[in-house]
Amino acid sequence: MSDIEKRISQFAEKMKSEGRVLSVMDGGWVAVSPTTGMAAFDMVEMTKLNAKGYLAAYVLANNEK
Repeated sequence: MSDIEKRISQFAEKMKSEGRVLSVMDGGWVAVSPTTGMAAFDMVEMTKLNAKGYLAAYVLANNEK
């Protein structure tokens, strides 16, 4: 597992453990809900992880399971 894959997996697990749901919008944007109480660091990390669409691809692949 590459570093980016590991970071994405850890981020997704963290969001899940906090009761948040990741989804992919039109254009490959990743949305999270609920956002109440979400740390600014997590928002920045989510943007970094999806810079090349990797987070969106992960979310789509794992939502189909």
